[in-house]
Amino acid sequence: MAHNILLREKITMKGELSLCIKESGTGWPDYPTCRLQKGLLLAFRDKDISGEGIGFGVPLLKSGNKTFFPGSARITTLREIEMVSVTVDYDLNLIEKMALKGKNIEYRYFYAITENLSRLHRSYPRIRKMLMHGSNFSRRFFGFETLFEKIDTHGIVGVRYEIHKEEGIIQINVDASGIEKKDYTEIMVMNELGASHFNEYHDSTGLILKGDAIGTWDETFADEASFIDPIHSIVFTLGKVAGARMFRGREFVPGRLEWAGLAYLLPPCTDNFDYNISIRG
Repeated sequence: MAHNILLREKITMKGELSLCIKESGTGWPDYPTCRLQKGLLLAFRDKDISGEGIGFGVPLLKSGNKTFFPGSARITTLREIEMVSVTVDYDLNLIEKMALKGKNIEYRYFYAITENLSRLHRSYPRIRKMLMHGSNFSRRFFGFETLFEKIDTHGIVGVRYEIHKEEGIIQINVDASGIEKKDYTEIMVMNELGASHFNEYHDSTGLILKGDAIGTWDETFADEASFIDPIHSIVFTLGKVAGARMFRGREFVPGRLEWAGLAYLLPPCTDNFDYNISIRG
């Protein structure tokens, strides 16, 4: 699957790849995440292959059972011959909600239950399929759906991307110094593209996983980890960074979930975080 791109920015890479940033609200309309402000997305022959993935280098904030997402951003770009610098100030002003037949569910115990089910899903791979079938059934039968509701901002996190086009390297700096750390339990930095394309995982320990075997949210301790699009021979790779935990994941439920990628989990005291992404293809 691929999708035409409504561009805010486009950076042509080596070969037939490009990176782009979309305006918020212009993602794949079939997925609730189209409401989010996404990060750098990857395109092949000018077709978006990010699925419902949130892109590279996108910050989220967690506070207990709540996760705050970016709904808008200020974007500035500096172009040079071999390098493009993009700065995105993400405004964390959305929260994920569940709705029943179009009406938001505000019952806090409902969200405590859903968070506990999500924790079981992450912690016990053997029951993931059963939990996923249960979730799909409840959505179809009762009419549950996922929405993102705009709220007062919970902080601005600045992310600077230095894109070295010939080398296929993105150097990323996450500046979380402006948020009130006492309000949050975790900072997450997401790096996701489309699961229908990136359905293989390899890492430096020799581990190779394909499709559903990749899992939904499993920690990796490898020095390097990669997702691969075997059809187009595209690979993106991230490395282990001191002070951060790295997780891999992939979910593919047509019309609802379609992401694959790697995330860093940072302690709430983090002010700055640096890492690199290598893209080959």
